[in-house]
Amino acid sequence: MIRDITKKVRRLLGYAANTKFHMMAGILGFSVRGLLGVWMIADFLGNATQAIENNNSAELCYALLWAMPWLAAILAIQALSTWLTGVTTASMTVSMRKHLMEVMIFSPLQSANSSHSGTKLSYYTNDIPAATNSIVKTLTIPVEALVIGIGCFIYVISVHWMMAVISVAIGIFTYIYSILFAKHLHRIAVRMQQFRGILEVRIKTLLDGMVTARMYGMKDKLESEMNEASEDLMKTGISWAWLSGFLGGVNNVVSRLSSNILIFAAGWLFLSNIVSLPELMRVSHMAGGVIGVFHISRLLVDIQKSLAGCDRIFEYIDSTEKEVSRNFHREHDLADPIISFENVTFGYDDSAPIITNLSFKAHKGEMIALIGRSGGGKSTVLRLAQGLYEKQAGDITVSGIPLDQWNLHALRNMASLVPQEPVLFPGTIAQNIALGCDGFDMSMIEQAAKDAGAHNFISAMPEGYDTMVSERGNSLSGGQRQRIAIARALYRETPILLLDEATSAMDSESEAVVYETLRRLKGNKTILFVTHRASALNIADKMITIP
Repeated sequence: MIRDITKKVRRLLGYAANTKFHMMAGILGFSVRGLLGVWMIADFLGNATQAIENNNSAELCYALLWAMPWLAAILAIQALSTWLTGVTTASMTVSMRKHLMEVMIFSPLQSANSSHSGTKLSYYTNDIPAATNSIVKTLTIPVEALVIGIGCFIYVISVHWMMAVISVAIGIFTYIYSILFAKHLHRIAVRMQQFRGILEVRIKTLLDGMVTARMYGMKDKLESEMNEASEDLMKTGISWAWLSGFLGGVNNVVSRLSSNILIFAAGWLFLSNIVSLPELMRVSHMAGGVIGVFHISRLLVDIQKSLAGCDRIFEYIDSTEKEVSRNFHREHDLADPIISFENVTFGYDDSAPIITNLSFKAHKGEMIALIGRSGGGKSTVLRLAQGLYEKQAGDITVSGIPLDQWNLHALRNMASLVPQEPVLFPGTIAQNIALGCDGFDMSMIEQAAKDAGAHNFISAMPEGYDTMVSERGNSLSGGQRQRIAIARALYRETPILLLDEATSAMDSESEAVVYETLRRLKGNKTILFVTHRASALNIADKMITIP
């Protein structure tokens, strides 16, 4: 158990590389604060008892006043330490989210599509905050307990060895039973994180398919699935509450019992004239600090729920394939053929390929139409050409260079894609057209929009190109989104243009504008487009049938 926690903590600390000083300073601050707090209370109890014994009210006031500066120092250290560890937690959260985003973005699409987007969303909203919030507790509590325990032990054993032995014995007993509970709590905590992820999947599915759910009477089914996930989470939460509550009860009983044992032992020392009454008050309180060293075991219980988030995140990161990206990059003119497929085979399942022994060449400036039955793999050909999918057999080259030797960023900078279902991002229409480019030229944006048949409807909007796009572009029609996506592809001025049913949602007039633009681009760009439109085939140089 401890080895597993240590392994997770070390891995988490890798995300705190830029704020390690803040974390170490914060943990040290918490430890100093804790030791000062124990010593201050013990000293006050001793001084106050001495004053009462002497029946000296002035001495009692002095004891109280003497504690005030220490209290102020403790509060100041607490505030500073909280800020320092807060900086670390915030920085770690950003680093983990950034790393997770890189894993999601740069994984092959086969791997990326293997898990639901709602599950991935839960990594961000549930698991990462749980993991980063746990790191401060994981490191602070044992260090603080150790510092307090050593300081108190030195004091207690200097008074009498018996008090030190009793304190250590009680602490060891506390450690043993807490460990037994921790294993069960960890399993429950992992299940709770899993059920939270399932619930987010259900919610996202409902939100993404709201119209379909209403039209096809799916409300009851989706509602039932959400209720089932909620009940599973509730039952697991009840199990956690029952077990942690039982452990809390045991802790309270042991705490009260240990306090009575310490008081009895200290009283025996007092009655035996080994310690004075003020010293008895001090040593009784300090002995509790010795027991606190073994309360580290309770940390194993407290952080199970938090570290359960680590399990899910690290499992996803470790199981997700990474895109292989070489360092090759061509700076000179492209070599012909621009794209070449030689006996390429691909399938999402190795036993059932959807593309078999496909061969064709796309030469510089050539326009090729990809045709075939629905679901036959036409769109997949475009993704293979971008390195988004990994072929199972055959050879794919771009500009004469095998695809697996290309730097993927450089490869994708050579091509512009218009997907069948274009995605618009939050921002203005102009920003969506210039997506991924450093800065933008409004004259070029407008020209790209004109070539895509989008300029007229954009100009008719009250704010024109500064019109804000709603979530996923839902404030625009399907045809408008497609035209903006085509304008985006034209704005980049890449040598390769990939179109996936790019005019399927357009009216005939807008489609004619786009086709006229494609005719002008012939000879300058290598164009591959997937289509079912007979009108599109008239402008193609050749057709490739995907069986």
